[in-house]
Amino acid sequence: MPSPRELLSLSLDSSWGFEPALRYDGYPKAITHSVVFNLIPMKQISHSKSIQYIGVDVSHHQLDFAYQEDGKWIIKKIPNKSNSIKKWLDKLDASFCQLVFEPTGTYHDRLMHLAEEQGIKFSMVNTRISFHYSLAQGHTHRNDAQAAQTLATIGQKMNLAPSQTPGNQKRKRKQIHMALAALSKQRQALMNQLHSLDQLYEPEYEVVNALKTVLKTTENQIKELENQLFQYTDQQTQQVVDLLKSVVGIGPKSAAQIMRYLGDLSHFNNSKELIKFTGIAPCSHQSGSSVRTKARISRQGPAQLRATLYMAAISAKSHNLACKAMYERLRARGKPHKQAMVAVIGKLLRQIFAVVKTKTPFDNQRYLAYC
Repeated sequence: MPSPRELLSLSLDSSWGFEPALRYDGYPKAITHSVVFNLIPMKQISHSKSIQYIGVDVSHHQLDFAYQEDGKWIIKKIPNKSNSIKKWLDKLDASFCQLVFEPTGTYHDRLMHLAEEQGIKFSMVNTRISFHYSLAQGHTHRNDAQAAQTLATIGQKMNLAPSQTPGNQKRKRKQIHMALAALSKQRQALMNQLHSLDQLYEPEYEVVNALKTVLKTTENQIKELENQLFQYTDQQTQQVVDLLKSVVGIGPKSAAQIMRYLGDLSHFNNSKELIKFTGIAPCSHQSGSSVRTKARISRQGPAQLRATLYMAAISAKSHNLACKAMYERLRARGKPHKQAMVAVIGKLLRQIFAVVKTKTPFDNQRYLAYC
C-alpha cells in the first residue's frame, strides 16, 4: 500500500485515479462504512458519461452554440461556412456530444450533413416548441445566444432522440419538388399577365412576345424536371407512391407531394402521430369556466402538405365512400364545410397510414362491409 505522500503524488498524475468503494465492517447492530481507495489506471475507470447537448442557433452568416461546462454556460460563435463547421466538429467527441438546432429553411443544411459525416448525433426541434419553452423559462429578451442556451436546455430536459438525415435520393427529389413548386408559381404568374394584356385594346407586341417566350421556357424546364424526378424514384419509393395513388381522391401529383413530406411513414408509430405532424390535429385551451377558446387546427406541419391534402379531400368527399359518408354525416349535424373537410383530411391520413404500413392497396368497397 502506498504511503499518503505517494498517494498524493499519484493523484496528480492524469493516468491514475482513485475508485471509491464501500466496506462493511460486519457489526450486526452498529453498521459502519469506511471508504477504500483502489488505485487503478484512469482509463480503466468506468465513467457513465451523460450526453453533452450543444444548442446551436443557426442563421445565414453564423452559428451560435452554447453548452454547459462545470455548471457554467460556454457560448461561442463561428461562421456558417463548411470549413469553419468542419474545424469545430473535429474538436467534438462523437460518442459524447449531440447537437440541438432548429430547421431554418436551407441554412441548417451544411451543419446537418457535416455532422452526419463526422458521426455526430443531432436533434432538430420545432421552432414553436423552442419559442414557447423560452417563454416558460421566463426569458423576456431573446437573442441568438439565448436561443442556443434554450435549445441546449431542451436537449437536457427532454432527452431528445437523434434525428436522421434524408437519403441522397430523397434529398434530390426534395430539391426538384421545390424547384417545380417555384416554376409552377412563375408559370401561373406569366399566364395571369398574358391574360391581363389580352384584355387591352392594343397590347404591345414586344411585351406579349417576351412573356410568351419566358412562359414557353418555364414550361420546358418543368417538363425536364418532372422527367428527372422520375429517374430519382427507386423501387421502394415507387411502391409507396403506387399505394398512395390507390387511395381514392389522391392523384399522381398529390401522391408525389405527400411522398415528399411523409416518406415511407417509417418514423410514424400510429396515425395520430401522422395527423399531428400534418398540423390538422385540433387544439384548444380550457381552464375553469372563464377560459374556453374555440378549438382550431394546430397548423404545425408544412403548409404545402395541408394544401395538397385539402385538394385531395375535395375529390375524396365525393368519390371515397368512407370520406363521403363522414362529410355528409357531419354536414347533416350542422357542422360547417371547413370543419367537415378537416375531418375528411384526417380520414384520408388514416387510410394513407393503413395502406402504406400494411402494403395493401386501398379498397373503396371495403367500407360497405361496415355499414
